[in-house]
Amino acid sequence: SPPVAVHWKSYIFMGITHAYSDGACGQALYGDLFRFYAEECRLGPRPLQQVDTSTCNSFKLLQRRLRKSLRGRLPGEAPDTNNDVYHEILCEDWGKRLGYQLNIEFMPRALSTLRIASQHVLACGNDVGWLTAILGALFRLFPQQRSIYLVLKCACRDGPGESEMVAFLSEQRTFAVDIMDPTRATLLDIAAKVDAARRSRSWWAPRPYEAGLCIYVNIVSSMLDRLPLGCRHVMQGASPPGLGLTTAYSHINFRLDQKTEEEWDFRIFHWDSAWGGVWGDYFSHAIGAVIQDMAENPTAALLPPPVHRLAKEPGPGPPGTSWPESSAVAATPAKAAPPPPSSDDDAAAAAAAMSLPPAAAAARRSAACLLELDDQAAPMVVDVGESPNTSSTSHKRKGEDLTGPLEVSCSKAPRGGIL
Repeated sequence: SPPVAVHWKSYIFMGITHAYSDGACGQALYGDLFRFYAEECRLGPRPLQQVDTSTCNSFKLLQRRLRKSLRGRLPGEAPDTNNDVYHEILCEDWGKRLGYQLNIEFMPRALSTLRIASQHVLACGNDVGWLTAILGALFRLFPQQRSIYLVLKCACRDGPGESEMVAFLSEQRTFAVDIMDPTRATLLDIAAKVDAARRSRSWWAPRPYEAGLCIYVNIVSSMLDRLPLGCRHVMQGASPPGLGLTTAYSHINFRLDQKTEEEWDFRIFHWDSAWGGVWGDYFSHAIGAVIQDMAENPTAALLPPPVHRLAKEPGPGPPGTSWPESSAVAATPAKAAPPPPSSDDDAAAAAAAMSLPPAAAAARRSAACLLELDDQAAPMVVDVGESPNTSSTSHKRKGEDLTGPLEVSCSKAPRGGIL
């Protein structure tokens, strides 16, 4: 049934088996359904769009793709970005490892900032905006990394009439994002590289044993209010993670589901356990700072990250020092922490002292904060500052900049005591 807060006179529940169809099939089914309904109700009757099935028959196309993938690419044959198929079952165990999972909850202010930055600052869509935020956070958490290979779930429907098909035409596509020099590269450069790769289709199906070395990002957008006849696409919320420990098949796997125009479910299906169990908390801080930089200073260098001044305690005061009640959540007290290391040697020493891997120490230095959370606190809550000079993941904070101790807010949902 639909959500309680939404009062619809009637609705249609439609389920599509993912093994035989992809997300784009919903749009094709909805289009036919609305045309039939408009004709029956005489709401502006118009002839149905006729599709030439001789050139774009779903089963014929799928058979051609499958046969080609089983035969393999012949010597000298160029890759086909729209029709190549990747059989992940052949080599997924090669990258199998122990991992952790986490749900990240973004505060309304952070989501609004991301939407404004994507559409009005970077002049790109929400998908490119999310990819820019994720990549920016990863480049800052791994300062020595100069290139990241992304694997996206793309609808390979560029052929004639393929957009009207009800079939599984989505495939995994890989492309590299290179920043060369992080002291010169900017968030605007990352957005431009991602957007150019998607527009030009300059990607490829994952090569054998390549998927385990990539970053997976699956963004599922919603049609929302863009449906005819006053209909609305109602999305189901994501369920919370069961246990913190899970099985990982790549470095990290993100899943984003759009619920409303600005609200998203952000889940990390898994990340490599070698990064440490608290790596997700460092990532939460880093992506919150990146979202603010996307809106305020997208041409600033990735490294070193800009220093954001924090607002004072919530309460009455001049603009920028008070926080609206709608964004306030219960805070989990944090213990005082020493200032972050100032060099790579200090970061390695701190990692050894804290029993953290070097990647986690680099994350601590890049995000410039140390988190100590309650063992049962999940998911992480990400927020950005209301004023141009504030950024954090909590509505209650101490200190003058991100190098000081913070109080981190988390909603109280069990996560298996991983942190």
